Amino acid sequence: MKKILFSSNIPTPYVTEFIDAINNSLEGVAKVTIVFESKNKSFRSHWKSVNNGIILNSKNKNKHFKKILNELNPDVLVLTLYNTWTTINGVNWAKKMNKPFIFGPHEILSPHRTSYIKRYLKFKLYQWVTKNAKGVATMGNESIRDVAKFYKGPIVHIPYSFDLSRLLAMNPPPLEEKPLIFLYSGRLYDFRNPLLSIRVFAKARKANPTKKIKFIISGTGPLEVKCKELIRDLDIEQDVEWMNNFKDWYDIHTLYSHAHVLLALQYFGTWGIIIQEAMAAGLGVISTNTIQSADNMIIDNYNGFLTTLNEDQIVEKMQYYIDNPHMVMEHGKRSKEIVKIIDVNEIGNKFANLIKSQL
Repeated sequence: MKKILFSSNIPTPYVTEFIDAINNSLEGVAKVTIVFESKNKSFRSHWKSVNNGIILNSKNKNKHFKKILNELNPDVLVLTLYNTWTTINGVNWAKKMNKPFIFGPHEILSPHRTSYIKRYLKFKLYQWVTKNAKGVATMGNESIRDVAKFYKGPIVHIPYSFDLSRLLAMNPPPLEEKPLIFLYSGRLYDFRNPLLSIRVFAKARKANPTKKIKFIISGTGPLEVKCKELIRDLDIEQDVEWMNNFKDWYDIHTLYSHAHVLLALQYFGTWGIIIQEAMAAGLGVISTNTIQSADNMIIDNYNGFLTTLNEDQIVEKMQYYIDNPHMVMEHGKRSKEIVKIIDVNEIGNKFANLIKSQL
């Protein structure tokens, strides 16, 4: 039985499911052992992630990782973080021991514009880390184009993935019984732009005084107070509901059974699993194409809408769903079929084939 060491950032439910899918695909051929850089972040403690791997000793990660490498002596090494000492040690170990390594899956390197010097240094480090990699896995077309500038080996699209069956079994509430419900889901950070979502909902509310529409916000974070103040100032408190009481990460998915249209209006973004969650649950989606998952899986005016950050343009897309509520279900039906291509079994098998090519 061949041995694979997979080094990742933190334990999350979707990483756990991804590794399980890879192991299922490699059954009888190889076994993946996963090593995490750190414990789950405190603001994600409500996810109640199950740790199915080894968490590096926070006081001496490098020594701990080298010990694991030498004891396990993997046949293939998988490294997902380009900018940590753990990865640098892994690359050096693979070179010394003449072992193949694969880089990724990772998200887009520069989801937003930083200084030229920072971008240059980031890409130079990435170029060094991946120089001798036998393959790179990354998330989204834009990231593939970026990586191809520096890496000339095989590149595969491997997004975050998990079992979609629970979400695929869901549907939005019947429109005959409920108002049309818009949804914001995610941490209340500036780059996620929750204040914009609130403002455009208020505009849609004002433009449709006699129609039944509602807004659900699910998330906490630094902008929570500002969000609540804006909701009060725009006089839409009666139309907004907060939903944050969930048992774990899987329970969070029940959120999508309460809404019809996801608003994902970020300034910039990496992959963004909220898009595939909403698609699998059959929601309409209005998203900026700065979110990689939307840019890859939302076909404008076919299974949702892609938009700029212009408020009037966003409200226009919202108005389309308000005037044509049946199209929520039509777009959702199409999304349910599209999103199946990134179910965890499909993606796990695809990544397992990349590993098999090195055994």
